[in-house]
Amino acid sequence: MTTRLAILVVVLAAGLAGFGWLHTRVMPYQAWASYQDSGWAVVAEGWGTVLHAWPIALAGLCAGGLLGLFIGGWLGNRAAELDLAEQRQAVQQTQVQAQAAIQAAQTEAQAEIQAIRVETDWQLQQADNAWASARHAEQQARQAQAAAEARVAAAEARAAAIEAQANQTLAEAEKRRRNAAGAAERRRRQLARQRSHPSA
Repeated sequence: MTTRLAILVVVLAAGLAGFGWLHTRVMPYQAWASYQDSGWAVVAEGWGTVLHAWPIALAGLCAGGLLGLFIGGWLGNRAAELDLAEQRQAVQQTQVQAQAAIQAAQTEAQAEIQAIRVETDWQLQQADNAWASARHAEQQARQAQAAAEARVAAAEARAAAIEAQANQTLAEAEKRRRNAAGAAERRRRQLARQRSHPSA
């Protein structure tokens, strides 16, 4: 309920109360007497006296109307000022609440952004670590492969040397075998000749 409506309700209630007081406490005891030939005589009672005292009633109505207009205007202006003050206070309160909501939203957004940055930095660090580990593992694998290839080449070289030495040994053994076989054959033939031609 606005201030203007509250004042209007109060004025109407006061007017009704005043009319009730006037109707029950004042007008029943009012009478209008008129002087006639035989003397004073009551010609009207209660509200009927208004018809006979209309100049006084009209003057009172005009005075009351002017006073009512003055009071009503002052009350209206006062009510307008109070309504304007309430509206300003409501607007200021709304602005304060909006500023608080904006501040809270900004704080929450900044906290969320900071959390996202921290998470992103951590993920990037993990990715860098994984990349470095992969590079290190690749280098170790290449080094192991090179070492294995070197060992294989050395083993093949040793095997080739052993095979060459074995072939040479076999060749020499075969040569000695042939020489021994030739010597044995010559010895056999010599013995055979000696047996066939004994000496005197």
